[in-house]
Amino acid sequence: KAYEILADEGYVLPMERSGYFVCELDVFTSGNRGVSQQAILHIDEKEKDVAAGDFEHSLWFKTVRKVISEKGEELFVKSPGEGCAVLRNAIADYLLRYRGMLAQPKQIIIGSGAEQLYETVVKILGRDKVYGIEDPSYEQIEAVYRGEDADIVKLKMGRDGIESGVLDKADIDVLHVTPFKSYPTDVTTSINKRYEYLKWAKALSFYLS
Repeated sequence: KAYEILADEGYVLPMERSGYFVCELDVFTSGNRGVSQQAILHIDEKEKDVAAGDFEHSLWFKTVRKVISEKGEELFVKSPGEGCAVLRNAIADYLLRYRGMLAQPKQIIIGSGAEQLYETVVKILGRDKVYGIEDPSYEQIEAVYRGEDADIVKLKMGRDGIESGVLDKADIDVLHVTPFKSYPTDVTTSINKRYEYLKWAKALSFYLS
């Protein structure tokens, strides 16, 4: 399964009767490799992953009872619009540990579902922006953007993401992509394509600044 995921995301190339070979990545480099800020997180190095088959249900129920007993009143407190700090902190921790992404908790927004979060994107970034979406894409993405009176541009999908020529020529301000198993094409964005998206965003950010 791990090899399948690596192949899907463009890290390795399977060759019949030969094995798997690491792909050469056409990534862009930045002059500033350092990070000027650090996530304000509490990281417990003693934590470990537990396989689904080894899930300790008795410990789970014990923990739930303990939380209800000790934090019972807090569970009824309404969370702020952007989501409770504990959850956003945990997500930031996860992104840093397992995805290598430095995201401050204040940059993370919690929503009740994907469609509600699409609306939030428009409200935060503005209706005056032009949003680029995959073509084809999940139909509700287009429906929500149009419902929010936002302009959209459909960008044709290729075998590993939005076609490079289409993205280069697109007159858009925001790029909305689905990096893993895009619907309905079932396309997984390769690592090279992801770097291409980042390069596009980096160039646009420089232009806007």
